[in-house]
Amino acid sequence: MPAAPGLALSLPAPGSLPPGAPERALLTLIGEMTGIIARRRSFADGAGRLAVPRGRRALRVGLTGGIGTGKSTAARRLAERGASVVDADAVAREVLAPGSEGLAAVAAAFGRDVLGADDSLNRAALASRVFGDPAARARLDAITLPRIAELAARRLEAVPAGGIAVYDVPLLAESGIADLFDCVIVVEAPLATRLARLARRGVDEADARRRIAVQAGDDDRRRLADFILPNSGSERDLADAVGRLWDDRLRPASQGEKP
Repeated sequence: MPAAPGLALSLPAPGSLPPGAPERALLTLIGEMTGIIARRRSFADGAGRLAVPRGRRALRVGLTGGIGTGKSTAARRLAERGASVVDADAVAREVLAPGSEGLAAVAAAFGRDVLGADDSLNRAALASRVFGDPAARARLDAITLPRIAELAARRLEAVPAGGIAVYDVPLLAESGIADLFDCVIVVEAPLATRLARLARRGVDEADARRRIAVQAGDDDRRRLADFILPNSGSERDLADAVGRLWDDRLRPASQGEKP
């Protein structure tokens, strides 16, 4: 999960941590960095990230896809199979929920006019404040991204060894976090299919094309993919493809079997 651009780290006061905590944190960080390097090298060599031993933790899966590809449907099917799915969009809403520290920080940075009458976030008002203003966008990211990353990481790490933790994240390619996962699944669909799906949700074609254009392209996502799930057919077809991937690759890998 990405750190916010320009975020200054806040270090604990000397002596405020319990004995041994800094050493344990450093060892954990070293272990994570070692794993990232190993996964990156394995992927670059063509062996795939699943080939890297994970130790005693759950299998971490990054699930992504552009708007209208059916990523959320794939996430639901993985959850039905037994995966623990963490939804990045839901986490982002949670860190800005009424009464949250994140929402208080946003109101302090942008003024109370970004809040509604019930003190919930007025998303349209906030969007108007940051649209076209890179400095404002950076301030918002500095507030939200670390909180999203921390909450999502805690939930993924809470999945026990032998389990499968799926991070359902639309902007995986854009955020540069692929190396954090033991494998990356990309859901794809042709443009015409995506536009038709978005039209059924009430999104007109011009707006749909704008939304698609600001996301990473298919080639960008494919470069990061360990597995691609084509989704140009029915929901039953996607469910069958998810089932095969689960039975043949994900579940065996989560149990320590060779991929």
